[in-house]
Amino acid sequence: MSKERRARVDSTQGVHEAIAAANRPVPIPAGVELDELEASIFDDVVAELAKSELTAHRVRLCAMIASDLARMQRSNEAVAQQGSVISNAQGNARVNPHVRVADQALRSALAMRRSLGITARALNGGDTRNVAIRCQHNLANEALLDDMDDEDLLARPSVSPSDRRDH
Repeated sequence: MSKERRARVDSTQGVHEAIAAANRPVPIPAGVELDELEASIFDDVVAELAKSELTAHRVRLCAMIASDLARMQRSNEAVAQQGSVISNAQGNARVNPHVRVADQALRSALAMRRSLGITARALNGGDTRNVAIRCQHNLANEALLDDMDDEDLLARPSVSPSDRRDH
C-alpha cells in the first residue's frame, strides 16, 4: 500500500488545512503529566512546529522534550547553587551528579528535536532552504486565520494553558 501524499503547502488545500489547524489548541497527550515549567516549555516547543504538521506522536515527543529541558534547567540551577565540584562523605572532591543529569537531558532533547525535524538539517538531509521555505509557508498560512474578516462567524474559543487537559 502506498501512503497518501500530503497536499503541497502552497496549494489551496494546503492553505485550508493550515488555517484550520491554526485554530486548534495542542493538548498535552493523554497519560502525560507535566508540571508548570514543563507545560511552559511544551508550549514553546510546539510553537516551533506548524500545527498542520503535528501528529499524536510528534506531540508526545514535544512533551518528552519539554520534560528533558525542564530536567536540564533544574539540574543547571542545582549546579549553579552547589557548584560543579562537590565533596563526598569522606571529604574528597567529585563531580556534582547534576552535571551528568543536565548533560544527558540535553542530549536526549537534542536527539528528539532532530527526529522531529525542528532542526532544518534533520528534516531535509542537510538542505535547510527547503525546510525554511516550508515552515515559512505554513506559519504564514496559519496566520491567515487572524487576518480574515469573518465578522465573528468562525468560533474561536480562547484556550488557557490550564484548559488543555480535556481528556
